Amino acid sequence: MSRLSAVSAAPLAPELPEDGVLTRVVVYPLLRRLLRDLYADLAVMEAAIGASRTEWTVVRPPRLLNRPRTGAYRRALDANVPGGKVIARADVADALLSVLGDPSVARHAVGVAA
Repeated sequence: MSRLSAVSAAPLAPELPEDGVLTRVVVYPLLRRLLRDLYADLAVMEAAIGASRTEWTVVRPPRLLNRPRTGAYRRALDANVPGGKVIARADVADALLSVLGDPSVARHAVGVAA
């Protein structure tokens, strides 16, 4: 069986009350405005992946840090991780590989954060 994992971005996830007022009202709208072309491209990517017959998982990290892999990140299915503001790039790579063998996240987006 073939499987695809792809990196997207946390601001593409549905907003949740747990995200906090500052994040929902200021941070995400500001990011979406400043990076609108990037997020538009990611939305198109996610739509194309979702419409495919491929088994896929999209990983949506928040702000990326240049830090070593910890393996101690949290995941949320079809949502952002509550309170998750950052994650190491190496942990995103780990998440991309780990979802490939996890049938419970097939055809879902997974939020990841430290």
